[in-house]
Amino acid sequence: MDQSESAGLRTEIRALAERVAALERLQSVPPPPLLQPPPPPRPRAAAGDSENRQAGNALGVVAAVCFVLAASFLIKLAVDSGWLTPARQLGLAALLGASLIAAGLALPRREDGYTGLLPASGIVILYLAAYGGNLYYGFYGPWLAAAAASAVSALALFLLSRFRSEVILAVAVIGTYACPLLLPALKGASFESMVFFAVWDAAFVLWAAWNNERSLPLMACYMALGVFAASSPTVYWNAPQADLGKAALFQFMQFAVFLGGVGYSSIHNRKPLSPREAWSFFPALLFFYATEYSLIARISSQWAPWAALAFAGLVYGVYLVAHESLERESLESAPMVNAFVAVVLLHAFYLELLPERWAPWFAVLLLAAAPALRRPAGSGALWPFGAAALVVIGMNYLTLFFGRGGRGPWEAGFLNVAFSGLMVFGALALPASEERRSGRDLWFCALLAAAAQGMMGLHRLAHLAGPEGYERFLATLLWALFALGLLGLAEARRDPLVAKSAVFVLGITAGKGLLFDVAANQPVVRIVCLLVLGSALYLGGLLLRRAAAWDKTEAHS
Repeated sequence: MDQSESAGLRTEIRALAERVAALERLQSVPPPPLLQPPPPPRPRAAAGDSENRQAGNALGVVAAVCFVLAASFLIKLAVDSGWLTPARQLGLAALLGASLIAAGLALPRREDGYTGLLPASGIVILYLAAYGGNLYYGFYGPWLAAAAASAVSALALFLLSRFRSEVILAVAVIGTYACPLLLPALKGASFESMVFFAVWDAAFVLWAAWNNERSLPLMACYMALGVFAASSPTVYWNAPQADLGKAALFQFMQFAVFLGGVGYSSIHNRKPLSPREAWSFFPALLFFYATEYSLIARISSQWAPWAALAFAGLVYGVYLVAHESLERESLESAPMVNAFVAVVLLHAFYLELLPERWAPWFAVLLLAAAPALRRPAGSGALWPFGAAALVVIGMNYLTLFFGRGGRGPWEAGFLNVAFSGLMVFGALALPASEERRSGRDLWFCALLAAAAQGMMGLHRLAHLAGPEGYERFLATLLWALFALGLLGLAEARRDPLVAKSAVFVLGITAGKGLLFDVAANQPVVRIVCLLVLGSALYLGGLLLRRAAAWDKTEAHS
């Protein structure tokens, strides 16, 4: 390459560099990021570290128990020697509790859970001192004891914000809600008791929301509902109606605090309940529903179901508010909420509000709506409603099959037939591929149950409509036609399960015809029965042979 060519090449490279620089200025291309060395990997914990940590935690718990026992024995020794007066005993216990709390605050906070055992034991001692000053020594009245216990609870919340210790959390909740059980002035459904519960319910809920803590409202919810019910036994047995209404209203307000608090916490922290957290609240929902319904039913049995439906609507409304505020397609708490609403609908609407006479017709409507309400993709949270519908259908299946419920014979027969037909078409409305194939035995049992219900209905209708003396022959004829109808349906859909259910009907029909109907004295009846049975059995055998080929085709598809 001569000098002129190299000079031209340098000129072109320089011009190209200027163009690239101009393009970068126009597009504001950011400079390439500086490469930083990756952070050093964290050392893996040895296999025995977790065991050592668990053993250390156990030793810490035992140490905290030893501190509490040491304080108890020290006080006992001083009392036996006559040196420690009651006032000194109480002061010494409070001083020991405060010392343990101060020691926990002075220790390094590298392991909050373990370091928090010292303040937790100090909180226990302070609770004992607060309650003991009233119950054991009688230094002050119950209201001052409640105030002292409340001050200890406030201190426990402060320590909980520092240490995040589950032990402190449990001690704070138990120590707070033990107050109505230990102090007579706060027992029962008194106004003072309600104020105490309301204040601490709100305090725990707000603290948990502001500190993104889920265990505290869960434990407080169980303790608040259970302790209120346990401290008010007369309310649930022989109290006047005014006390019943007051207790029911307060229980509702108390649970509304926790319900709203959980919803507020989810929205405030942009963190919905996990499935485990949501199902942890489910027993509390059921407990509240049972106690509240019993209270309202004793006041007015007519309004209790409507109040139950209103409460279910409130729970679902809080879920919808959280769902819209968090702007998510579905929350993980949806199955639990739907399960509770389904339980309330099953009890309050179906068992309490719906007249018994119309219960089977309601089940028939559920069966008729089943194909239209078939579970769409991504709606796994709706399974509780399906389970409740199956319970209703199962209960009415047995009621209709055994002819109970006080309905007339014609109505019972038509209900049997309608139930049977809708069960068959409801099963066939399901997708014919994976769902049917994965549960062949289940769907086959459902078809057999539908066939049995239909045969029972046809038998009843035959005995109502048949000429006198020929009722059983008409029943056999109707059963044979029913079997042929199932066979035709199986042929049209190429469904082997329907064909096998038709063979089930044919087998029972053949047994009845040969053992009972053919034994009749009238030759004409014998001939007709044999012709009908022979034709039905032959067609059944032919279609059953084809069903074997359908099975093979379905297995290879």
